Amino acid sequence: MVSGKYAQTTTRLTGDATITPAPVKQYHDKLGRLVKAETDHHGKTYQTTYNYDYVGNKTEGKDARAYDEGWSEPTVTYEYDHANRVVKETNTMGQSIHTVYDPLGRVKSKTDYKGSTTTYGYDKLGRLLKVQAPVAAGQFALTKYDYDKNGNQTAVKQQCNKPGQPEAWRTTGYGYDSRNRLVKVVKNDTDGSQSIAQYHYDGAGNKTKMFTGLSAALDTSSETGQDTDFAVTRYGYNHLNQMVSMTDPLGQ
Repeated sequence: MVSGKYAQTTTRLTGDATITPAPVKQYHDKLGRLVKAETDHHGKTYQTTYNYDYVGNKTEGKDARAYDEGWSEPTVTYEYDHANRVVKETNTMGQSIHTVYDPLGRVKSKTDYKGSTTTYGYDKLGRLLKVQAPVAAGQFALTKYDYDKNGNQTAVKQQCNKPGQPEAWRTTGYGYDSRNRLVKVVKNDTDGSQSIAQYHYDGAGNKTKMFTGLSAALDTSSETGQDTDFAVTRYGYNHLNQMVSMTDPLGQ
């Protein structure tokens, strides 16, 4: 519905037998940008509003609490660089998140409200290689990423030791088939335990089975292997390759 200079839409979420969610009214300007959202609760209307600059960047937002308590300032404000990238996000307490980009437009570092800085490193192809995040004063935890020759992510290695303790890593490995489809995920914990998930596809490339809770590799076609205690989720498709059914491990 169009009312004045704004287009209004109403969304009603599905509730259950005891709860009927309140409808959410959204107002968009002529450029399709969300400028206001309203929710009615017990006869009272709560609203959240947004403002934009002349190129369409969201510059501020004011939430329902701010309106309810009569705040004069917005809840959050955003500042942008010449490339329309967010470089500063400030809350009502004057605390800011600062984001720095490299010459190629990738996030180089991000400093949170407390002044802690997380840094990001990339390879020559622009793929994320490592993230260094602060965990304590002068102490950082690393997350590293590996890729295969096709650009598929093959491993995520997360440093999980406490400051001052020997290095310990929690690793998740990813395996792919000849068509670069994800077929296996292996999570290795620091105690040597493994948790494996595997995926099976049909000839059209649709994922038809997901196996979880495995401790050893499985033949996904015959569903046989060393491990007999695992769960299977199955997916069904129609002639247009649209998913029409999903059966969980309980058969439901």
